[in-house]
Parts: sequence; structure tokens; C-alpha cells
Amino acid sequence: MEQMKRLSFRRQFHVQNPLQREAVPSQSVWPCKICKVSLSKYTCPRCNLPYCSLDCYKSSSHQECAEAFYRQCVMQELQADKLGESSQKKLLETLRQLQEDESGCFPAEDEEADDDDASRTSGSNVIPSLEERFGGMKLDGKEYEEIWYMLTAEEKGDFEEFLKANRLSELIEVWQPWWTIPLPKITVLSPSDDSEEVPSARTDIPALIAQPDLSSLFQRQPSHDTVLFSVLNSLYAYLLITRLYNGDHHNCAELATSNLLEMAVGLSSIAKNQPHSLEEALMMVMLQCDQSSLKSALDSPEARALAMLDLVMVLQQPVFAQAALSDLHALFRRAMKVAKQDEHDRQQYKNVVKKLEYFMAFCQWSRGKVEAQEPLLHRMHANYVKDATEHELLQEKQNRL
Repeated sequence: MEQMKRLSFRRQFHVQNPLQREAVPSQSVWPCKICKVSLSKYTCPRCNLPYCSLDCYKSSSHQECAEAFYRQCVMQELQADKLGESSQKKLLETLRQLQEDESGCFPAEDEEADDDDASRTSGSNVIPSLEERFGGMKLDGKEYEEIWYMLTAEEKGDFEEFLKANRLSELIEVWQPWWTIPLPKITVLSPSDDSEEVPSARTDIPALIAQPDLSSLFQRQPSHDTVLFSVLNSLYAYLLITRLYNGDHHNCAELATSNLLEMAVGLSSIAKNQPHSLEEALMMVMLQCDQSSLKSALDSPEARALAMLDLVMVLQQPVFAQAALSDLHALFRRAMKVAKQDEHDRQQYKNVVKKLEYFMAFCQWSRGKVEAQEPLLHRMHANYVKDATEHELLQEKQNRL
């Protein structure tokens, strides 16, 4: 019965099971960092810890991270004003059902419960139901503090227990990156009856921006290596950030763009800072990350290796690199609107937007040179994982001495 209730709740709010999160592809060799027995299949979106199953995810050693992550997600959802009227009604109905179910969960304490109900419904001790308290409210970010204060001490305690039990994983939809989903194929028949497979439309892939006029951008032939590796540097930073924000980077445009400018020298206008090789393009992101406010969140080798694998997948489909650059373009344009009072920030974002348009034009002009880096990147990823694993095993051996 409990499983049926959870399934019903997920269907109402289109929420995924916590194991339907971004899966580490099967070629990953990272062991589960919790049980240290099985190979990892998933990665925690907050601490990037690889784990193999829901049991490991809910273990006491990971409880603090999971609790903090889901609390943050709940507050972000409330502040984002994402609940429509129908969802609000469903939420209130679900809360009412949970309240009724909870009141019937303790048959051995009926007499005590009756006494408690009497005290709640008599005289000045009346406590309104959830529907009476929240029925007239708009459940959005503007009132989330008021909602919290309207809960009773017992209800607040129940919510804290809910957090400690990691049950918020039942409510938060964990984002699956669009580049991890293979492009579907459809068969188009030519007049000569020869068939050609082409990708069909995907609604989850970021919309491509209008292609700029190449002749106006490339009045002289661009330095192939410098632009190529600046593009890859920017894409690698983008993949790290989008996973860190659980795909919600557009709702945190100012902060996300600030993080990107910290990490991606490819987006900088300072020519001397640009990478000149694929390895340098990735290493510069890692070094910038170590010196940024994101060090604690992205300093694990697992997170960086996963972003390498993400970049491999992006380069395997030519449209994916263009889509990622278009998403970056839309993100910085959104940040420009938010920062309209700060002329310095607006100008900085405007420069990045122009550079991203240049990058997209370069990808089109270079005819596959960006995607051609995929085989080398794949080998770099394998070597990085091998070196990191050997380093970790050496550290564990030293710790046992």
C-alpha cells in the first residue's frame, strides 16, 4: 500500500524515482564509494559521490549531504513559483491524505488520540486543518516563510524527520542531461530508394540560435587552434555547471554565469589566457575551479571525469555542441536582463554573448573540427580515470599503514 501511495504521488507531480537520476555510463570503472563493493551506477548531484543503489544512497554515511541537497531543492522550488493552481490543489489533497493516514497509523493509541483530538477541537486550542490554513494561500516562493510558520511544532518535527529519512528523494525530480539521451533515428527514403538515417526532432535539446553571417565574422581566417580549444574549454565548464545546478541553471542565471566566468577562460576576452591544446583546455577549467568558490563542490575526480565523459557524448553528435553553446548564449542573455542596473556586468555579459556567437559560427565554419577531438578526449578520460583510481588506492594503502 505504501508503495502504491508513493507511485500515485510521483504520477501526480511528474516526479522521478531517485534512481532515475543521471546514470554514470557503463564504461565507468568507479566503485561505489559507500559500500565499496559494487561498481557505481549513479552520482549524487550535490557531492558527486558515485553510488550503486538506493540503499547506499540512503545510508547514514551519506545522510547529511542528501538531507541538505533536498532541503535546498525544496526551497528553490518554492522560490521559483512553479506550482500551478491544479498542482496546488493536488498538493493540498496529498497533504490531507497523509494527515488522515498518519492519524490512523497508531490503533493501539486510540484512547490517547481521542483525548488529543478533543483538546485540538475544544475551546481556544483549536488547530485548523491543513486545508483551512493553506486553502486560500498561493503556494509560491513569496510565502514560503509564512507557510513554515503556520505549521505546528509537531508538523515541523515531522518535516525534519522526513528530511532525516531522505524521503525528499521521492519529491524532487532529478534532472537527466539531454546529451545523455541518444538521438532517435527515422528513416527517410530518397527517390532512388536509398535510405538515409537522420535524427528526428527533440524537444529537450536547447533551441539553436540563428546562425550569424560567417562573412562578417571571419573577415580574416581565425586561428584554428586558439578558437577550437577555447570552445572546448567553455563546453567543459558548461557541462560541470549544468550538472551542479541539476539542470536549473537558468533560474539562477546571475550565479551560474558568475561561476562560468570563474571557470572558463575560453569566455574571457584576454587573449593570453586562452588554451592551446585539448589537455590544456580541460586542465585550465580544473585549475580555475580549484581557485574559485566552487572548489568544495567540484574538486572530486569523479565529477571531473564525469564531465569529460559528458563532453565525449556532446562531441559524438554535431548538433549537441551547437545546442550547448546556444544554451550558454541564452543563459548569458538572461543574466543581462537580470543585471540591467549594473552596467559593468551587462557589458561583460554582452561581450560573452558576442563571443558565443563567434564560437557557433566557428563550429559551422570549421566543418567538424570540434567534433574530431572526440577520440582523443575519450582516451584522455580513460587515462584520467586510471590515474585517479591508482592515486586513490595508493592513498588508502598509506592510510592503513
